[in-house]
Amino acid sequence: GCLSHCRRMLRRDPDRIPVVILIGDGLPVQGDRAGIYLFRENNSQVIDGSYHQARMVAKDRIVFTFLQFAEERYLWKDLADETAGMITHEARGSLHRISSVDDVGRALLDAARRMRDDMPV
Repeated sequence: GCLSHCRRMLRRDPDRIPVVILIGDGLPVQGDRAGIYLFRENNSQVIDGSYHQARMVAKDRIVFTFLQFAEERYLWKDLADETAGMITHEARGSLHRISSVDDVGRALLDAARRMRDDMPV
């Protein structure tokens, strides 16, 4: 939902800079459907929708950066990394995995440099 919302906002105001910075853990979930054992099944529509919206971000030539906060819970880590990686890949963006608060500033600076370099002319 958030990528769709961002795309709508950018379309409504053509003077906005076409940049999206997504901050999260990489686990797109809907309501109370986060159960680890049925995560993919319970959230397949949400996950597929995220991938679709990420592709639309790339199509719309929006510069995309994902700041993924590390998911440390054993069973969730691979799912979080997989979905964050796939969303970023589909959006043709950059992924910064954040494992500590100290990483946030560095990731934002890297993202700003990439945005400057990738901005459509």
